Amino acid sequence: MSVPSRRTSGRGLPPSALREQEGPTARPGQVLRHETVLIGKSELRSEIGSDAYHGGLLDPLSAALHVGRFVRGMAEACERTGVEIHERNAAIGVRRTAEGRFEVSTSAV
Repeated sequence: MSVPSRRTSGRGLPPSALREQEGPTARPGQVLRHETVLIGKSELRSEIGSDAYHGGLLDPLSAALHVGRFVRGMAEACERTGVEIHERNAAIGVRRTAEGRFEVSTSAV
């Protein structure tokens, strides 16, 4: 399967590239070895709630995670519960306290 290198403002495939992927040459399911569906703009909007893309590949067995947002969200949740975050320090040990919490030893002086 060839993947077009053209992009529209970093927002997915332009309509011409989407059309190029339609038809008998569009067989991503053969590469992935499970069913995938090439969908157009209206179907994609119902999947992701955005009109920014002209179409996409629906893969029911995959998922995506924005790692930066996930880590930021985890850090914010931890801080709300009283966790102190010390960046750029190696964790050198973890122990459970008598209260059932965790205490992490770091390389910080």
